[in-house]
Amino acid sequence: METQQNDISSYEEINVSEILRSLWSSKILIIIVTTLFAIGSVAFALMTPDKYSSSALLQVQYSKESSSGSSFSQLGGIASLAGVSLSSQSSNKSYYAIETIKSRDFLKHLNSFEGVAENLIAAKGYNASENETIFDENIFDAEKKLWIRGPTKERKTIPTYLEVHESYIKQINVSIDKKSGYISISFEHFSPQFAYSFINLIISELNSVSKKKDMEESEKSLEYLLNQSKSNDVANVRNSISFLINNQLEKLMLANVREDYLVSVVDAPYVPEINSYPNRPLIAIFGTIFGFLISIMYIFIIFYLEKRKR
Repeated sequence: METQQNDISSYEEINVSEILRSLWSSKILIIIVTTLFAIGSVAFALMTPDKYSSSALLQVQYSKESSSGSSFSQLGGIASLAGVSLSSQSSNKSYYAIETIKSRDFLKHLNSFEGVAENLIAAKGYNASENETIFDENIFDAEKKLWIRGPTKERKTIPTYLEVHESYIKQINVSIDKKSGYISISFEHFSPQFAYSFINLIISELNSVSKKKDMEESEKSLEYLLNQSKSNDVANVRNSISFLINNQLEKLMLANVREDYLVSVVDAPYVPEINSYPNRPLIAIFGTIFGFLISIMYIFIIFYLEKRKR
């Protein structure tokens, strides 16, 4: 039994020594392959254009609605017909803000601003000396401000807002801190200036769109409630309607006086000075390690195949 174990251990020792000899004899190949991968990874890292990320921290604005238990019990079907939500807890405004930012309708609105579509679809680099985005000349003519790409079965010459949204959703990141309720938003782009200005645009238009929507709803609700107040002589119902009217008037007042209607800025966007992508040292290191491992694996495979032939 001991003799068999000794034979096995000696066989393994022989194999290990053979492998080491094979690796040593192929050291030139390992050096060449590793060097090629190192050069390739460095070249890739240097050729990859920088991307910059601007971010902001937002806080959702919660409106305080005055109400009493007796008033709520009297509202009944009138409130639902008027489209009035009596509980501020009925919807989470933080998640509403996040989903609005990600939505196609909101991007369609943003797409109406000059420079948004071409920066999201056709940008390929950044000219730091002139502070300008470099566009793909096969897609967009920056001097004439014209889309020049050839139409395909799937895509038109001028990108639709749905295509712009596909690119937009890949470059933006929105999340919520569940403890604090704060919203973190960041956007990555070739141009640090556009990344900064686009985050500002998102914040301002998020407030503007939300304000406009709520004002329209409040005005329609007021119109309905005033008509109901004129046609109803029951004292309790009139009191309930008056309560609802006061709520809608307060909502309209807040919409008119509050600039940061839905979200306020806790930490403002900034023009990034350091690129967020690519991490060139990391690419070079991992590329070199990958080349080394590939060469080792190749030698192991050759060694194994030659061993089986014997």
